[in-house]
Amino acid sequence: MNMDQDNIIIERFESGAIRRKVVPYEAINGVPKLYGYEYYEDGNVKYEGILQRGGLYEGKYYYPSGKLKFVGRYNEREINGGYYGPPFPINGSYYSETGELLYQGRFKIKRLGSLGYPKVVFPEGFKL
Repeated sequence: MNMDQDNIIIERFESGAIRRKVVPYEAINGVPKLYGYEYYEDGNVKYEGILQRGGLYEGKYYYPSGKLKFVGRYNEREINGGYYGPPFPINGSYYSETGELLYQGRFKIKRLGSLGYPKVVFPEGFKL
């Protein structure tokens, strides 16, 4: 990882392709945030949006093909104390790879304790 003169952080795959790019952003609810992108190795964007410690706070997630998969909000790790694991979607829109809106609204999540990867139980079939 390296940082340029504009405080942009860039991380690369072994191939040299950009894996992540992060720039400073404003604080939300008193917690500093960043704006970032993560890419698939072929250069397509994997996700983009406002970041929190551990992942997305609000943004877009894409299929490997580059088509939009999800746009919306994730849980706030700083506020949802007692949980350590990747952010999970709480509200947003879920699309098929052909662009069809499959679901819009609140997501139902099953967490296995305070550590580990949460599972989306509604809408069915949603996986990050």
